[in-house]
Amino acid sequence: MLALYTTTQQIDSAVKAFANNGRALQEEAHKIACSVLQHVATHGDIHVLRRFLDAMPDMARANSLRKWFETFGPVSFEGNKAHYAKGKKTQLGNAISKPFWKFKANEGDEYAPVDVNKLLDALIKKLEADAKKTERDHSATILALKHVPVGSVVEARAAFVPEVLLIEGPRVH
Repeated sequence: MLALYTTTQQIDSAVKAFANNGRALQEEAHKIACSVLQHVATHGDIHVLRRFLDAMPDMARANSLRKWFETFGPVSFEGNKAHYAKGKKTQLGNAISKPFWKFKANEGDEYAPVDVNKLLDALIKKLEADAKKTERDHSATILALKHVPVGSVVEARAAFVPEVLLIEGPRVH
């Protein structure tokens, strides 16, 4: 059983120790990450990176760490599996100055426009799967989604009344 702290003094002491240990762990994690980055760049050995990722606790920002490695080193990922990316430059100086926990998982990504058809298809699939599992009837919603006029300009009305909404035709794929 988990023995909880019962007094304010115990909690305050634990918080202080946690803060000190947390800072030390962050510094060590950054030192290891930069060392791993340099090792991968020098030797093409991705195994040290995999072991480091496996050692990360569940509360760590693993997505940011993966993106950090991809951004600053010769690393690529397929899902969660790391691969050596031969020929890719290593930016050790930038990596040292930007710890992975301060790195946003989508930092540096270019904006990708919304693919409305893909989004609607995914929603339709989810509704169909939900209908099978829960026996809820989503047929009207699915039918409406299949006929959303993608890319068309629709005149807005002051009061939306579903019975009078006219849809000109099915979505174009």
